[in-house]
Amino acid sequence: MSANADALAAVVNEKKPVANDFTIFRNKPLFADIGYFFPLDVAILAEKFDSGPFWRVHEHIAPEDRGRFHSFWGNVFEEYITWLFRQCVDGKHNQFYPNPKYAARPTEQVCDGIMLCGRSAVLIEYKSSTFTVAAKYSGNPQELEKELRKKLVGTPESKKGVYQLADAVEKLCRQENPDKIEGIDMTQVSTVFPLIITRDDLGSALGTNAFLNLHFQELMKGKRYSRSVTPMFCLSADDLEKLSAYLPDCALADVLSARYKRDKVLQSSFWLVENSVLKKKGERKPTVLVGASGKLGHMMAGRLGLKDETQKAEAAESPNRGE
Repeated sequence: MSANADALAAVVNEKKPVANDFTIFRNKPLFADIGYFFPLDVAILAEKFDSGPFWRVHEHIAPEDRGRFHSFWGNVFEEYITWLFRQCVDGKHNQFYPNPKYAARPTEQVCDGIMLCGRSAVLIEYKSSTFTVAAKYSGNPQELEKELRKKLVGTPESKKGVYQLADAVEKLCRQENPDKIEGIDMTQVSTVFPLIITRDDLGSALGTNAFLNLHFQELMKGKRYSRSVTPMFCLSADDLEKLSAYLPDCALADVLSARYKRDKVLQSSFWLVENSVLKKKGERKPTVLVGASGKLGHMMAGRLGLKDETQKAEAAESPNRGE
C-alpha cells in the first residue's frame, strides 16, 4: 500500500500516465519516507479496502478463472447494496424489495431491487462493472463512450442497465396486460423511477447520468404507458452511502424528483445539485457507515499492534496511568 519517491517515479517513467490518471496513487495511497507513512489522499486510502483485495486476487488467479471471480464480486456488491437499503429504510417512507420476480414467470427477475414510495416505485439496477484506465483517464471520449455503452447501456442481445430497466418498464407499464410482480402490489403506483447504482465512482462523474438518460429516452421514444415514467437516474455506491442517512424519513422518489427539478438535463453530479428534500433535514452523517468505519479502525489498530484513540483515552483514565 506504500511506495517511496523513487518507486513512484519509476512507475511514472515506465507507464507515462496522462495528467489526470491517478491510478498510481490508488495503487499506493501511502507515501513512505524516513520510516513514516503519509496518506496522499484519505478517500483514496479508504477506497483501497475495496479495490485492494479485488485486484490482489485478480492478479493471483488463472486468467481463465477471472471471469468467474468478477461475477462473484458482482454478487458481493449486490448483497452489499441490498444490506445497505435494508439498514436504512423504515418501511413507511420507503419499502424495499430485493430481487423481485414476475408473478407469471417466477424465475425471471424484474430488476435488482424495487423501492415503493407511496404511489411511486423506483426500479433499481446495481452495476459492479470495473472500467478501464483508458476509458476513465485517457481523455478520449470515444473510449469512454465505448465502455459506458458496453457496461451500462447494453444492446437488445446483451442487456445491461439501461436496456434492462427499459425492458422492465415496458413489461410493468404497458397499457395492455402489464406484468404483475410476485409479492408486490403495484396497483396504486402511478409513477416509475428507473435508477442505476454503480460500484465505480464513474457513476458520480459529470455527464454520466445525462449520457445514460439520453439512451434511455431513445428506448422510450414514441411509447405510451399506463404509468408516468421519469428520466433515468444514476448514483454511485458512494452517493448512496451518503444518501442512506436520509432514507429513514425521506422517500427515495421524492429525493430523485428534487434532484431533477434543479437539473433537468441531469448533467451534474448528485451532490453538486441543491436538493430541497435533503436541505430541509440538514447535514447528516451515514450512521451505519460511521459505525462500520469505527470497527474497521479498531481492526486495523489491532493488526498493526497500535492503540487507537479510544484505547489511549481508557489508558489515560486508568489508576495506573502514572506508571
